[in-house]
Amino acid sequence: VEDRDMWIRIAARFPVAIVPVPLTWYRRTPGSMSKNPERMEHFERVVLDRAFRMPELAGRPILRRKALGLAAYAAALMYRDAGTLGLAFTRALRSAQLWPFSY
Repeated sequence: VEDRDMWIRIAARFPVAIVPVPLTWYRRTPGSMSKNPERMEHFERVVLDRAFRMPELAGRPILRRKALGLAAYAAALMYRDAGTLGLAFTRALRSAQLWPFSY
């Protein structure tokens, strides 16, 4: 989540481009935050709330709605992977409610 916060702040101020090759690896360790869906979901929301208070993103309600929909979708996948299917289902519904369009 901290990395996403950094990339949002960079992208809000500077031009960015998509490079279609892997440039990094993602590593999960037993004590990492990515193993805790509740914590990840909470801090993802903190990051998005902070991002949309930035002058560069304030006043962009459609983009905010899409970002929240994508975050809910990511939370659904995390809860599914953790075996918490009820929460996965509610987050998937929330995602569709916020952004029912193709990702």
